[in-house]
Amino acid sequence: MANHAALANFLAHITQTYGWQICVNDFVGFIPVDPALDQALRPYMAHINPYCLYIKSERCLFGRCLTLKKKLAEKSIRMPGGFFGFCHAGVGEYIYPITADGDLIGVIDAGAFPAEPRTAEYLVARACRHSDLDPVRARQLYGASLLAERPDERLVATLLEFVAAYLGNTYRSLRLTHPGLKFGKKRYNSSADSILALLLDYLHRNFQEPLAVPEIARICHCSESYINHLFKKRLGVNIRMYLNKLRIERGKDDLVGSADSIAEIALRVGYNDPSYFSKLFTQLVGISPLEYRKRFS
Repeated sequence: MANHAALANFLAHITQTYGWQICVNDFVGFIPVDPALDQALRPYMAHINPYCLYIKSERCLFGRCLTLKKKLAEKSIRMPGGFFGFCHAGVGEYIYPITADGDLIGVIDAGAFPAEPRTAEYLVARACRHSDLDPVRARQLYGASLLAERPDERLVATLLEFVAAYLGNTYRSLRLTHPGLKFGKKRYNSSADSILALLLDYLHRNFQEPLAVPEIARICHCSESYINHLFKKRLGVNIRMYLNKLRIERGKDDLVGSADSIAEIALRVGYNDPSYFSKLFTQLVGISPLEYRKRFS
């Protein structure tokens, strides 16, 4: 299988150059079949700007985001050349279909752009009306998280069309190399991709904190057993082990890039006990933190 580094680099170029937030929605479940593709697209599986995360912190609104995917797919079939639209919470996005042999297998969206001020105020207030969200906080995040201006539609279409074509060709290849797998059953409301992306973003932003699995599960309104199953299936480890590996990797960087003590580094990456950090580091890396510093500094 291809390593899809070119795709990952192209998506990173788009986000860094234009500031757009790219999200890939897989409607037939083909992305996880190719682990390299799954890894390349992992940063682009959910909307993770602060306003969207705040809206999704409410279970009912997170559920509404998922149920709207079917309508998104239906409109994408009617408008194969792509379109621009707003979600229920007032976030504007360009939508471009991913197709293979005439069938819709997913969509790519690029955002996030604000509505006209009066419309935006109404949509944000409506999203908060039947929830515990603070409308003032929501309006602040809306203004700070969304891009000020919509780009030229032709530029967006050109870039997203390239990604869509790449993914469509990848899907065709996977059908040939995995004839036993059943593709094609639409899963518009599947939350696995969104949940995984939300959790990974949360862990990478908060790994220094004393995180507990029940707290992490509440982020996506899931059970502990579900998120552990999801991590095991998609990443090969449970969520606790993933967090430990993430912290140890950050610790390795600090050991080489700073003169801080082991205790200081342990605390910075989320461990209050430097002895536990050293023990875990030795288990995962094969040598102690001090030995690692000696070898690689």
